[in-house]
Amino acid sequence: MGTKTTVIIADDEPLVRTTYKFCLERAGFESFTADDGRQALHLLECHNNCILLLDVFMPGMDGIETLLDVRRLHPRVPVIVFSGGTSGQYDFLGAAQKLGASAVVRKPASPQQLVAIIERVAQDSSP
Repeated sequence: MGTKTTVIIADDEPLVRTTYKFCLERAGFESFTADDGRQALHLLECHNNCILLLDVFMPGMDGIETLLDVRRLHPRVPVIVFSGGTSGQYDFLGAAQKLGASAVVRKPASPQQLVAIIERVAQDSSP
């Protein structure tokens, strides 16, 4: 990967953020964490060549709302949406794909699976 790709990890669970940050940095990515959608949007303003790893269920600004704002404000930023939960019969990961997510991942994702998806998305989004 020529230039170092930055991954912003947005998840309200501190253990998930810390674990994914550690795994991604070991794989050679630069990473930053946000505990909600608003923080993720702020980090997108501060960093170039980013991929957003976005949880669906977060308090405040959830992942679907954040995805919609990212598509509106930063249409070229790749967004990988992940979730381990459900809400009734609604398929949030399927909805995220329809709303423009670059990829979706069901939690828990292994570090190897996550790195492979991020590398694929980074390659697909490079000019």
